[in-house]
Order: sequence, then structure tokens, then C-alpha cells
Amino acid sequence: MLSVKSLESGYGKLRVLKGISMQIDPGEIVTIIGANGAGKTTLLNTISGIIKATSGEIEFNRTKISNFPAEKIVKLGCSLVPEGRQIFNTLTVKENLLIGSHTIKNSQIVKSELNNIYNLFPVLKDRINQLGGTLSGGEQQMLAIGRSLMSKPKLIMLDEPSTGLAPLIIKNIFEIIIKLKEQGNTILLVEQNAKAALRIADRGYVIETGQIVLEDKADALLRNDEVQNAYLGKEYKK
Repeated sequence: MLSVKSLESGYGKLRVLKGISMQIDPGEIVTIIGANGAGKTTLLNTISGIIKATSGEIEFNRTKISNFPAEKIVKLGCSLVPEGRQIFNTLTVKENLLIGSHTIKNSQIVKSELNNIYNLFPVLKDRINQLGGTLSGGEQQMLAIGRSLMSKPKLIMLDEPSTGLAPLIIKNIFEIIIKLKEQGNTILLVEQNAKAALRIADRGYVIETGQIVLEDKADALLRNDEVQNAYLGKEYKK
């Protein structure tokens, strides 16, 4: 579904990604783990067209999207749930969700997708007319995911969905990610909580200073001594 080859990008003269290569097959949960500043968010922003690649290739469903604008990439079915949620605080829950459907012109499809979101996140239906800024952190994260799903994506990219949330809410968010996979979605997950991410993922990549230094099945990475010491804690036990 997604193929990234020798990808490089950054900000101005700052080179962040240094030859990233990776792939995602349909129906997988693939996670990217790494320290702060390793290039995880830059990778997602480059795939989604927010940042332009300086070299390399991004192919989504056999279409080369390296130089496509972000809106066209969303229309093709690649959607990003950004770090920090970035919902519109002064708009209602419903209005936030409808913004995510701007690429869909059929009103019946939009209505159907709204119902799907409310079934997945019943709390959002209860808050339908509430302003986004008044929601709890966990509810805002659900809203950000729901907004992304409104575009009917084939690939959902989530950037640090557990940031700032209580442990019980984090558990709930990861259960939702599993449910999205069960519904047939493909997911690319960037997550600081490496242990939680690897426990639900099929495969994982480890990124350091803009380069992929390790890739393997998720359960193998959980058992890897270097990964345990660097990202899971020295006392980690499966």
C-alpha cells in the first residue's frame, strides 16, 4: 500500500530524514518508534505532503505522490491524525468532523460516515453540539481520529496519539486502533510509548537521527535487547 524509498526531507537547510526506506502492506499496523527529534513526525508530514521531500520516492497504492499537495494525498486515501490533535476549539464536535469530509461531495456518504464515527465513538455523539475546546484530552483525541476517518482513508497515520493522556485513556485509544484494523483499515503509528505500540503492531521500524536502524516483526522487537534498553526500559518484562 505504501512504499518509501531513500526518502530525504527537512526544514530549510536542516536535513532531518536521511534516506528512509520502508513499506506497509494492506491491513497492517506498522509502528515507528524512536527518541524525540529522531524524525518520526517529519516522516509522517512528508508522506502526507505537509513537508516536501527533497529526494527519494513515496508511492501510495502504486501512485507516486512525492510531489503531490496534501489535499490530493488525502483524496487518494492517506489521512493524518496530527500530533497534538489540532482540533478547532471554537467549532462544535460535528463541525470538526465535517471539516474532515471536505473531499467528499456526496452528502449521503458524509451522513453515513458521521453515523459510523458516532458508533465508533459514542461519547462524540453525546457531545455533538459541544465546542471542541471544552472536551477532555481523550475526547479530543477521539475527535481528531474521527475527523481523519471522515475522509474514508485507506491508510490512517497517527502521530503520538497517547501524548498527555491518562493511562486508562491510553488503553482505550489503543483498543480503538485495534478496532480500526479489525474493520479493515491500514495504520501507520508513530508513538513514544514504544511498549504499547509494539504490543498491537504487526511490524515496527526503529528510527534514529533520521535513519531506519532496525526493522522487524513487533514481537521480535519487544524481545530485542537493544530495543528494550533504549525504548522499553531496562526492567521491561513482556
